[in-house]
Amino acid sequence: MKICPACGNRNNRDAAKRCDQCGEILPVVISVAPARQPKANSRRAVAVNRTRRFVLPGVQELTREQDLANELPAHGRHLLIGGPGTGKSVIALLRAGRLQRSGKPHAFLAYNQLLIHYCKALAPQQIKAATWISWFKENWREQWRQSCPVRGKPWEIDWEAIMDTLGQADAMPSPPTSYLVVDEGQDMPKEFYWALSDLGYEHIFVAADFNQVLHPGQHSNRQELIDALDKSPRMVLRADAPREKLFNPSAIVELRHNHRNSGPVARLAAHICRTIANPQSPCTELRDDMRNADVPLLFGYEQNDERRNLQAVCRHILVMADRNPR
Repeated sequence: MKICPACGNRNNRDAAKRCDQCGEILPVVISVAPARQPKANSRRAVAVNRTRRFVLPGVQELTREQDLANELPAHGRHLLIGGPGTGKSVIALLRAGRLQRSGKPHAFLAYNQLLIHYCKALAPQQIKAATWISWFKENWREQWRQSCPVRGKPWEIDWEAIMDTLGQADAMPSPPTSYLVVDEGQDMPKEFYWALSDLGYEHIFVAADFNQVLHPGQHSNRQELIDALDKSPRMVLRADAPREKLFNPSAIVELRHNHRNSGPVARLAAHICRTIANPQSPCTELRDDMRNADVPLLFGYEQNDERRNLQAVCRHILVMADRNPR
């Protein structure tokens, strides 16, 4: 048994990495045992592979509603809406993979590095993925030969200065990337999408769920996203000039069935969605063939409570992961 140096708990298993009582990291104990001569009938120990593997579904595994979204043409602008587990990120990654195979200049954009690493691990090809802020700032510099305007902090883009520059420009430089695939697009501000149109990006695919907003007040709601995708690139000289229709709001594709989660998790997610009652995104529907699993544990969170703050919750999750490596 290992003794925890923090709380003195003596009941930790020898293989435990964290204390079962307080969650602190336990010291590594290295013991050298005398070599034994193997017996003739002894079995060799087989190491257990505890690596978590996530595999992207193949095209042949898609459902009918996912097929409809996957077959959307590469050109134009498209909005895919779906709840957790419906496969919207799968469709976005399959789309980026096709663009990569066909040699089309593209960018796969997500909100943060965590999503980017996750998507790169799942992607069928080595797609060109980046966070939306780093991509926008880099491409602004490449397209306009100047630094992207910011408000004090590097991640606070000055959208007013962006719009002023675009509005005063006599000629618009060509965008370096023709095709954009945006995952979790509800988390990007509406100004981002308006700027994309003015910068000349015509082919934009956005997957979004308006029930999963990370930062309220700094995101795009459904109507704002539709209005931005419906905006024509600023390429015409006359206000009455005909414009190509790049986005049809009546052709928005919605995914409704949860294919990722087990039955208990899917029912919990559906219950939370119905409680929120947000008409912008459909709640996921339960399937008859959902697999069984343990009932999910719901942990309370309270920042001012030492037993329930962020550090305590993280420790609890790490201890659970150590006990259940698979």
